[in-house]
Amino acid sequence: MSVDSCFEVSEDKRIEYIDRKIVAKLPGDVKASAKERVTLIVNNYMGLDANALSVLAYAAERDRFDEFAGKLEQYYHENIDFIDPEIRLLGGLPIMRRVGIFFIQCYKELGIQDRYANFT
Repeated sequence: MSVDSCFEVSEDKRIEYIDRKIVAKLPGDVKASAKERVTLIVNNYMGLDANALSVLAYAAERDRFDEFAGKLEQYYHENIDFIDPEIRLLGGLPIMRRVGIFFIQCYKELGIQDRYANFT
């Protein structure tokens, strides 16, 4: 299995989404470093990238980007870093259910009902 096949969103759509839905909504002083930070976070969340993109987009809309970028970074290093990206795609495993709960909690904190972003 190739690395690219472990992502839920293709690279070109990830880049476009990061630019249009996240970085564009941030204040000017944050934009310069935000693109690199978001790209690193989303790439770390390989196999879970749709949720990572969505949480960061909603956070950017609500002026909570730094807070949620930090949550995603911390959660990744404490809970996901050691999980193979191919395993992350298997949502039925107990550990992956806990990851799903983490994302649901992020959405709730952001006041969002819908779990997935529209990548079109």
